[in-house]
Amino acid sequence: MRTPPSGKIDHTEATGLVFNDGALLRLAAVRGLGLAYLWHHMVRDDVQAGRLMKVLADHLAPVPGFFLYYPSRDASPAMSVFADALMVHCRRMS
Repeated sequence: MRTPPSGKIDHTEATGLVFNDGALLRLAAVRGLGLAYLWHHMVRDDVQAGRLMKVLADHLAPVPGFFLYYPSRDASPAMSVFADALMVHCRRMS
């Protein structure tokens, strides 16, 4: 914890868990610590095995996919390779 310039340390009690890592969030949900909002491919096996269940599924908007922005019509070779790899990955995940 950093001490602010004033020297006074202020704290707030946490009332829940906060994660910035999807794998840890998934693990917490599997262990029954709360709800998790994750990509389908991250929890598909857990849902099929009954370790997790979908809640509010009727209220989730579908994600149409990834969008790549090409600043010009001539994509660099690196951008083309990345776009091709992303398409292969998405096809495998669906």
